[in-house]
Amino acid sequence: MSWNMSDGKTLDMPDAANGFSRKFSRDKGEYVVLVKFGDYAKFIPVEYPVDKTDVRFYPEGGWLIAGERCTVAFKATDESGRGVNASGVLRDELGAETARFQTSHCGMGTLSFMPEDGKTYIAEYMGPEGIVRTVEVGTPKAGAAALRYGYSGSRCFFSVAGGDGMDLELVLACRGTGVLASPLTKDRPVSIDKKNLTTGLYQAMLVSRSDSIVVSERLFFIGAERSPDKVTGINLDSTVIRLKTPIGTGADCNVRIVDRKAAGDAGQADIRTQMLLQSELRGRIENPAYYFDAGNREAERNLDILMMVNGWSRYNLPETILGKYAEPEIPLEIGQEITGQVRSRWRNKPLEGVMVCAISPKADFGTFADTDTNGMFCLNGFDLPEDTPFIFRAMNENGGNEGNYDIFEQTFPVADNLKVFLDHIEDATVSDFFKHSNWIMLDEINVQAFSKEPADIMKSLSSYSRDYEDFDKKGITNIEQALRGIAGMRIKNGRIFWRDCPTAYFIDGTLYQPISIESSNIYKTRRIRSLSCQCGRQKNMSGRKTDVDDAEWLMVLLAYGMFRPCYQSDAASRKLRTYTRLREQYVEMSSTAIQRMQKSLELMNVKLTEVLSNIVGVSGIKMIEDILSGERDPETLASYADTRCKASKEEIMAAVEGTWDDDYMFALSMAYNDYKTAQSKIARCDSKIEGTAAAMTVPLDIPEEKKVKSSKRIYKKNSTSVNVEEYCYRALGVNIMAIPSISHSAALTILSELGPDFVNKLATANKFAKLCNLAPNDKITGGKIVSSKMLKRKNKVGQALRQSAMTLSRSNDALGAYYRRVKARTGGIQANVAAAHSWPSLSTTWSKMGQNTMNQK
Repeated sequence: MSWNMSDGKTLDMPDAANGFSRKFSRDKGEYVVLVKFGDYAKFIPVEYPVDKTDVRFYPEGGWLIAGERCTVAFKATDESGRGVNASGVLRDELGAETARFQTSHCGMGTLSFMPEDGKTYIAEYMGPEGIVRTVEVGTPKAGAAALRYGYSGSRCFFSVAGGDGMDLELVLACRGTGVLASPLTKDRPVSIDKKNLTTGLYQAMLVSRSDSIVVSERLFFIGAERSPDKVTGINLDSTVIRLKTPIGTGADCNVRIVDRKAAGDAGQADIRTQMLLQSELRGRIENPAYYFDAGNREAERNLDILMMVNGWSRYNLPETILGKYAEPEIPLEIGQEITGQVRSRWRNKPLEGVMVCAISPKADFGTFADTDTNGMFCLNGFDLPEDTPFIFRAMNENGGNEGNYDIFEQTFPVADNLKVFLDHIEDATVSDFFKHSNWIMLDEINVQAFSKEPADIMKSLSSYSRDYEDFDKKGITNIEQALRGIAGMRIKNGRIFWRDCPTAYFIDGTLYQPISIESSNIYKTRRIRSLSCQCGRQKNMSGRKTDVDDAEWLMVLLAYGMFRPCYQSDAASRKLRTYTRLREQYVEMSSTAIQRMQKSLELMNVKLTEVLSNIVGVSGIKMIEDILSGERDPETLASYADTRCKASKEEIMAAVEGTWDDDYMFALSMAYNDYKTAQSKIARCDSKIEGTAAAMTVPLDIPEEKKVKSSKRIYKKNSTSVNVEEYCYRALGVNIMAIPSISHSAALTILSELGPDFVNKLATANKFAKLCNLAPNDKITGGKIVSSKMLKRKNKVGQALRQSAMTLSRSNDALGAYYRRVKARTGGIQANVAAAHSWPSLSTTWSKMGQNTMNQK
């Protein structure tokens, strides 16, 4: 083997079996050599280690000041911009050593020396490759001024070096907003308590008052040494995190989600590293979480070095102070737009010249636009928050409403560059590409805020709202007085203006346009109240039925007395009704669970229903619980039977011998748990019912010996534990349970559904019966009844009275005789309705005339 060198010499290697080494000279430029071995020859390039370390120096305040000690920050980076270790010596132009320097963190460090006037300073440094290079640091500038920054404990200090004879001012800004402006001289430094400054990066400027020129700048950071109140780490897979802060306390929190496998120690950093540091400085910040290590003085010092090295902010305040503002390269957008199309109602053709109005009461904003020849309209020139509600209305040339319009959905372009790129790569290359890439693919993260919306949609849309209680309290008698009480509202010449804008208002959900108040007496009313009517009555009224005019038509019908209000109980009774209906639902759940338990036992050949009348009684529950715990001995299970059981012990032992399959046992356990859950919820409903009933009733002013008692026993397994008879007696003044066959459940239904004052709200017993759907719906034509069928309508009071009437078949009182007489003539269904119809008359008479009167009869 032989080597041909670049100087023309040939190096022969007779035996290269054991390898060889050769040292090349950089001065000779030996970068390529020709290697020959027999008939084989090839040029081989030889790479020399090249030092690509770059060190740059940044004097504090931007200048070196002669005769004063100056701090110079520096940073050593490699070819990729990452910090590397470097060390060196600072020399003057004569070669005398002035200072030595060494990097401390991520290639950064500082050196301090006192420069002399007129001398140029050069730094000799050596990087990781061991190559020594030189770079000029700078020369002191005559007449310059440099800003100095320092900190000690909880205070920071600002001073000036140089600047003799200059009138200087210190200006502090944070995120482009001015914070402080104060005169600054050598004899009068500025000291600030850090508690008076918010967390973030600050831009300190030394401004000449004579010409408003910034002569020196310095960045510093406040708040990195403050530790957050609480740092909590949660391993997320499919987890919902709910954060709750007290309302009105102004509490702040930040959430950061990272992949620990990819982020490593950076996962310990909080959101300040991105929002307050990385977004404010130029270039890449290596390991930004290091600078926010509370209590680490070394990290705090290196953060200040970072401020001098990366001395750049995205806010060009020096130019702003001089009045030079950068114009945006991209034109500003006009704002939000709402587009759509208006068409005719019948022919569905585009309408031209229709004025489309959009009103947002919540944002106090309104705008309008006319449609073009294609019926298209465009509303723009506004910028409102997301989810701002609008009310639209389209009016033609005659002032009529055009309700057939469409609002176009906003669309955005879809970026599909990645898919196009991947289409040109084979499958194997794609998998290998993603395997070795540095991409981190995260699933979508949804951050939601939960808030309770008001029940009334008009209250949510209106800026101000008032109800009748406010009217009575302040003595408001008309609309004008109500409107004058709102800040910014003004009434001029009978028209309403809010901040010089024509204003509309809503009354019970109806929109009223700005009209003269004095010219109309329809608005003068003592109180404004809502009226609930039956939908059938409105449907039967002839007139305009379009969606646009429906509200106005209903107002006219109400003004002429064509609507009668529905029956509404008081607020306390509605609460009791809610608890009672909820209890009925849990009773149905309990019954369903019992049926599923019976089915599971039957499938396992356990005939518990044959020997026990109630499997959820004392004996049955003990047996089921023992079966679920693993007991299989028939004799042990039969020992739980009560002595009152009619079946013998042998019969019970034979009934509880089953197959005990795992699937049926699981079904039995689930049904038993549902039964226990339903029973516990029934008990909670009973406590709510008792508390509500006690609050809505008053003690009876009747001696105990004169009270009318029903002596009815509670024997049903799902009966309530509340003393229904006592509370109904106290609420109504009479004991309605003294009426034959009225049970505890029926009495509780009457009290909860109708309230204690239903007799005063219902004029006659016939209206009471009609309300309960116990009266025929007579249809009369020409004085003749053509139909008297009852309406197919469910009423809980009527259903309870019908169920109670079924027990009269064996009653020995007058109602029982009446029930049997009607049943013999018309049948059981008609007898149930007829007997139930008699109870409204009894209860109404008792409540108005007294219970003793009915007892005498």
